[in-house]
Amino acid sequence: MDEFVSPVQRKRKLILYIGDKISQLQGPILELWWKDILEEISARDNQVVCQLMEEMSDEGVITVSHSVKTYGSSKFFVVDLTSFGWEQYEAEK
Repeated sequence: MDEFVSPVQRKRKLILYIGDKISQLQGPILELWWKDILEEISARDNQVVCQLMEEMSDEGVITVSHSVKTYGSSKFFVVDLTSFGWEQYEAEK
């Protein structure tokens, strides 16, 4: 049986994932498919990923230039952490 992962835990995992990727790339993530982060944050489907990305954008943790949602799939473009997001990333490391 899978262990329950709370939305707060998923958010922490996503902040770490995005921060690590940006650090590797030395700049924003130009394209991010929902499937790339599904397992990383222990989400069950595309809807959970999209909801979390929207919440984090609304909360000022990340910026996303735009996203494309088609046929149950989503892709996010130019994903970056805000200053507030970097503070959270550093606190989680």
